[in-house]
Amino acid sequence: MQIRVPHAIRFANSCVSETPLVVTYVIFLIATICYACIRPDWSTPQIVFTVLTGIGCSGPLTLLVACVQFAAPHAYLSTATGLAFSARAIGGAFGSAVISAIINGRLASHYAPDVGGAATAAGLPASSVPAMLKAMKAGTATTVRGQGIPGANAEIMREAWQASYWSFAKAYRLGWWSVLPFVALATVSVACMSGVKDLMTEKVEATVERESDQEVLGKSVA
Repeated sequence: MQIRVPHAIRFANSCVSETPLVVTYVIFLIATICYACIRPDWSTPQIVFTVLTGIGCSGPLTLLVACVQFAAPHAYLSTATGLAFSARAIGGAFGSAVISAIINGRLASHYAPDVGGAATAAGLPASSVPAMLKAMKAGTATTVRGQGIPGANAEIMREAWQASYWSFAKAYRLGWWSVLPFVALATVSVACMSGVKDLMTEKVEATVERESDQEVLGKSVA
């Protein structure tokens, strides 16, 4: 046990230091920039972006709580830990709601004009735009090819679907660009964070089991 403790201390010190946090935040920053530049034809790269996002989130989700525990006084350790987990959950819920609102708001205001404008530019009568949007909402590019839409043909529907893809891509771009400043700020913040090397010692702040007064007295008598 005496041989293993120093190794465990060094391992914990390397894991809780700011270096893994900075590395994972930089990876998440790269993934955020990639998502902020996403294109409709990036189906395979999007898988890579998702993997990078998972790796980038793994560090903050696991190590920030440990950093809070090291920074908090021992008397408030449980309170600090509870607040850290609560802040993490609230921040995730709030961030998801905000980015969803940004994406949906952009789609609500731009989707119909984008798709309708592309279709009319390709030759679709303006009176047929509502019917086309309704059909596209209920189907896919393989099922909706202009049938039942006055004045529509395969070429017009191809342009409409391409405009639809770009409208969604621009909405997601806007959502991820709104995340980018916060990720950059968090990356700089963890890079400026002090290390905990001086705290990773063999000193035991409190034993798991407290000895009673009788046990202490008995040991002193013996």
